[in-house]
Amino acid sequence: MHNKILLNAPSIKVDISELSIKRQKIVIDKIILKNTKIALRKYKSDDFINLKFITDYFSSQDTSSQEKKWDIKCSSLKLVNSQFIYKNEHKKSINQGIDFNNLNLSEVNININDFAVISDTVIAKINNISLKEQSGFVLNRLKTNIKFSSSGIDFKNLEIKTPDSDLKLDLLFAHSDLTAYNDFIHNVRIKSKIQTSKLNEKDIGYFAHALFGMDNSIILAGEIKGKISNLKAKNFSFLYKNSTKFDGNITLSGLPDIEETFIHIAIKEFSTTQSDIESINIKNKDNEPTHLSVPENLANLGKINVKGNFTGFYNDFVSFADFQTGIGKISTDISLKNNKIKNIIEYDGKLAIRNFDIGKLIDRQDILGKVSMSTDIKGAGFDKNVAAKLISVIDSVVYKNYQYTNIKINGGIKDQIVDAKLIINNKNLNLNLEGTTDFSGKVPEFNITSEIKNAKLKKLNLYNKDSLSPVLSTSLSLTSL
Repeated sequence: MHNKILLNAPSIKVDISELSIKRQKIVIDKIILKNTKIALRKYKSDDFINLKFITDYFSSQDTSSQEKKWDIKCSSLKLVNSQFIYKNEHKKSINQGIDFNNLNLSEVNININDFAVISDTVIAKINNISLKEQSGFVLNRLKTNIKFSSSGIDFKNLEIKTPDSDLKLDLLFAHSDLTAYNDFIHNVRIKSKIQTSKLNEKDIGYFAHALFGMDNSIILAGEIKGKISNLKAKNFSFLYKNSTKFDGNITLSGLPDIEETFIHIAIKEFSTTQSDIESINIKNKDNEPTHLSVPENLANLGKINVKGNFTGFYNDFVSFADFQTGIGKISTDISLKNNKIKNIIEYDGKLAIRNFDIGKLIDRQDILGKVSMSTDIKGAGFDKNVAAKLISVIDSVVYKNYQYTNIKINGGIKDQIVDAKLIINNKNLNLNLEGTTDFSGKVPEFNITSEIKNAKLKKLNLYNKDSLSPVLSTSLSLTSL
């Protein structure tokens, strides 16, 4: 015997309308418990909790048994200002989030009607549950019609309110037995239909510990199925901050480890802004909360609207999408792959730009304007070890307020050596340029040759004196010393 309190109830009021031992039936009109403490424990010396007969009752799978279980019904059940403790001494405690092996619920208030235990199933109409958990999680209100058995928990018309979230949904937790909650992320299957609700990542973090400490709030709706480690969201939509909206389907497999999570996103509509992105909480390499950071000039893109598909890992994916920004449109059909053998990122695909104001993007509208072009690119790496080839056709680009058309560029880079060929066929300029530049040394070395024909400098806005209209034709060769 461990001689520790299992149940302490200073005030209990019970009104029984029917009690039949022969028929194994109890009908109760009302139960009220005040300032009650319930303490369940699994001691190091035992393999079962100190309330084993209840867990045996609900976990029995022997449907062939002729033994009749008690039928219990209660019209009204109230628990006022009470406490629930569960301690599993076989498990180590965790420091972040709710520890399902070391629960401590305080200020527990419960108001239930139509409670019944029928065979191994509990049903009830929960008018309200409120409580606090030692991890910091606070439940202001929970309201639902519940059906609970060893194989699952079914919540109909569920309403959950915390200081940071307000949810309305139908929710089913399906599992093999109650021990599944020891590893909620991998063992409990979820099925949910969410009405328009508010959810803060802070509350998710209490259950999915990898997200503990995050504080991002969204308005969401849709259908969710699967385990958190393999989750699907159908007809899913969310709203974040002022301008970030999403509507589409999402599959995530591998959470909570984002580096090992396979992602498929079918985007019907997505929009965002730089300010919204930078307000998102993340964790740094030291597992400390911080914010996303993006280059300042991306603010010039304005509101970004996206339609398309994203499939793969965050560093190994295929993207087919259209990006409409405030300064032009970008379309991508690109695959990006993490070559683990060579430890390098490989990419292959197409990029199309239409009426994109590159001058506004880099704050140099005095020199550059809108550009429309298409590019095929294939390569690997992004740093000094980059090796890539590209073929570009520039339909039009504005330079110093003159629109150039019909420009072709072939180029490549390897071992820090860039080679390129540029051809312009325009009524005011014919240009053939090719050459190489070596960036591997302290000072770049280059070898460039070009042929210029009928370059009308004034029309190209490269010469601004009114008295002359010079035309340049020449061959040029440049070599570093």
